[in-house]
Amino acid sequence: MKKVLLGSFLSSVLTTSSLLSPVVAQPAERVASQSALLCEATLTLAQGVRLSYRLTGTVSRESSGQPVSPPVLSNLMLRVERRNPNGTTQTIVQRGNLLFIESIAPDADYSLLPFSGHFRGNPNDGRGIYHLNGSVHGLYVSLRPLNDTSKQIQVVHYLGNSQFFRSSVGNCRVTS
Repeated sequence: MKKVLLGSFLSSVLTTSSLLSPVVAQPAERVASQSALLCEATLTLAQGVRLSYRLTGTVSRESSGQPVSPPVLSNLMLRVERRNPNGTTQTIVQRGNLLFIESIAPDADYSLLPFSGHFRGNPNDGRGIYHLNGSVHGLYVSLRPLNDTSKQIQVVHYLGNSQFFRSSVGNCRVTS
């Protein structure tokens, strides 16, 4: 049942027409502060192949400390590199735009995405979860905690229809 629901969720996210909506600026009174982040996480696959994820961009917060939800496109970019055991590196994604998942699938059950522990979303609450625009099978990023500048990152990367891998927990640092 969960696979069917997750498949429906992924299908609706990837085919929604709201991906074509223009980015709308957030009202200035909602944004109390912005933090520029640099986050890194890794994933080791079979035969020593390693995927590295590097997230850069800004996260806005209200005066209450809660994150401001971007309309569709976030200010976050993701770089994905594949490193073979012989040291050869291949860039898979150079500067991938991350979409705020709740703005394109507001009524989804985000707990079905296979993040671990506190990275997991809740039904109808996708705050802090992003989707890589244009990913073939699905690549999702969770930033936690929601109301703090010292964040951690976890990536769920689907390499096939039902084959997913979860990165190690990575750390973020504020760069400005």
